[in-house]
Amino acid sequence: MTSLPRDLGPRILTGVVFAGTFLGALYAGGWLLWTYALAVLLLVGWEYARLSDLPRFMEILFLLALGSLFGLLTTGRLLGAWLFLQCAVLALALTFLPTWPEISSDKLGKAVFGLAYFGFPMAWFLEVARFSTGHLLAFFVMLWAADTGAYVTGKLIGRRPLHEKISPGKTVEGFVGRLVWAVAAGGVLMPVMGWNAWTLLAGLGVGVFSEVGDLLESVWKRERGVKDSSNLLPGHGGFLDRLDSLFASLPVFWILWKTLLVG
Repeated sequence: MTSLPRDLGPRILTGVVFAGTFLGALYAGGWLLWTYALAVLLLVGWEYARLSDLPRFMEILFLLALGSLFGLLTTGRLLGAWLFLQCAVLALALTFLPTWPEISSDKLGKAVFGLAYFGFPMAWFLEVARFSTGHLLAFFVMLWAADTGAYVTGKLIGRRPLHEKISPGKTVEGFVGRLVWAVAAGGVLMPVMGWNAWTLLAGLGVGVFSEVGDLLESVWKRERGVKDSSNLLPGHGGFLDRLDSLFASLPVFWILWKTLLVG
């Protein structure tokens, strides 16, 4: 008989606490949800900075810029956010140049990429939540369905590697299962949410790009030679390990939600 994993207890407890705090912040809304989203964003940013091996000065500047960008975006200052992003890129460049060649230019590229990749999705997260917590939870249903479908299908019938160099455990069958489960979740949500048939496309988009987010984090961890993004969540690794698929799929859902589902 196969024994249960040693970390099953902490894993379940951490999952319950994480889900509870998320639902509590979502229910409370307002400044509490904003603070919760900012805290998660900065923790994810810190883990990303570690995976990218950013030098200390660049890590601090990156986190300050990430939090400031989030603040501008979530208070409706969109033009200010774009101008700030440009200034942040220039500030990172100015602090990087004196350190070259001791610090390679790929560090600058990773810091700039991280600002856009992580900063904008959390702003869209708050916009959907403020419109309707039900709509945000519907996105998470699609996302959880996609992740569950990939895991279950891959375990049951997975044979052909999806991208062996990045993640040997991921299979083509698991990816197809991810798409099928995400689209099926969209089909279930369509009458519940009162959305139109474009919901199926939203499910497909969430399925495809949740895999992109998962693979991207796998690349970062392989380049750094680590198993988890951090040990902040016992039994789960880090916040980025749990939310990697969210940051790539939420912008796609937001675009479709904004243009085709709610107008």
